[in-house]
Amino acid sequence: MNEEDDPSDRADAGRFPLSIDDITKVEEVINLVRDQLRNMRPAHLRAAASILLALERLPATTPGMQVTFSFQQPNFDGNYGWADITVSEDNFSLGLGLRRSNRWRRPRDTNRI
Repeated sequence: MNEEDDPSDRADAGRFPLSIDDITKVEEVINLVRDQLRNMRPAHLRAAASILLALERLPATTPGMQVTFSFQQPNFDGNYGWADITVSEDNFSLGLGLRRSNRWRRPRDTNRI
């Protein structure tokens, strides 16, 4: 056996190297996507179904998968959270964030009678 053929030197090709923290974040995103399913149009539902399939299989890879999915969800205070997810046979990326509204708010006039 050559050094190149030694399986102990290779990462498991069928699994992404995700930490427990990564898996926790993925589970949060799965819940967020599932919560929004009832509000999605058919084309978005198809993409959501694909991304949910891939996310629920993690850390295992999904052969033949190539999908990018982005969404944002408004919060009660005018801000919103977002997620950008890309999954393929050999790549997984998850971006999460919170954005503040750019709306201008009139300052309160505390001297009013």
